[in-house]
Amino acid sequence: EEEGSFEDVLRRCNQMRMPPHFRPLVYQVLLLVVAALCLCVWLVPLRLYPRLVNTACLVRAARNVGANVLMGVLLARELVLDDGFVRLNGTSIAAKLREARDEISVGVDAMRLGGYIASEQLHVSIGADDIGLEAYMTLMYQEGCPWRGNTSCVPPYW
Repeated sequence: EEEGSFEDVLRRCNQMRMPPHFRPLVYQVLLLVVAALCLCVWLVPLRLYPRLVNTACLVRAARNVGANVLMGVLLARELVLDDGFVRLNGTSIAAKLREARDEISVGVDAMRLGGYIASEQLHVSIGADDIGLEAYMTLMYQEGCPWRGNTSCVPPYW
């Protein structure tokens, strides 16, 4: 009986001397905090999911347009200088330039109006024209816009 009580006293003394980061209660509380954070990170974007997906599609469409602009510049340079830098003949350069121009047109229309970009296999659901002219003018041309350090002109859903 004395050995059992001595072991209990020894166990309690060891637990009291144990640093806090070794105690099981600390790990249980931290596990609950991590689970709550994971739940919040999972639930909050559900409300914003369509807009988050649309933002990714807009960024990808803009990247595609930028790449096609660079391709157009390279091919136009080759057509003008004809120095063999791209190692293509004139008709294939003209065809690729036409293709890049068409991709730029499709990408810009998708960013403005929404739509499908076949080469990227993505669908832009909300185009820039959907935010309305007043919101656009407020965002782009009024004093106090985000790039000036004041976010008062940001539309409420951005």
